[in-house]
Amino acid sequence: MSSSSTPIRLGIIGAGIFMRDAHLPSLRNLDSLYQVVAMCSRSGESARKLAETIPNEVAIYTDPAQLLARDDIDAVDIVLPIHDMATVVRQALKSGKHLISEKPIASDTVVGRQLLALYAETAAQFPGQQ
Repeated sequence: MSSSSTPIRLGIIGAGIFMRDAHLPSLRNLDSLYQVVAMCSRSGESARKLAETIPNEVAIYTDPAQLLARDDIDAVDIVLPIHDMATVVRQALKSGKHLISEKPIASDTVVGRQLLALYAETAAQFPGQQ
């Protein structure tokens, strides 16, 4: 993880209306804490449009696994429809990245509990990523 004087390098997964209208503007107000370095969206076009509003270069992906494979990303902010969250949250946990989500991580408690168990397992694999 980055030191307190270095912004957290953030990958964003999901580039829909909530990200565009609420989430990204809030992150931009915290530019001294976060630097968006990558963005992923199924179409790629919505990610490109959002990336144009960010002052630094942002890599664009259409596959979350490619974004999660980057070693230079400290954390991911996942903003997807709830029915898509669990799959990507699972991938993010397995990647060892810190995870931010303002949406529920799963559409039901069974899957939510499975993801919490996976978090407990992966936290031991990735010291300092808790």
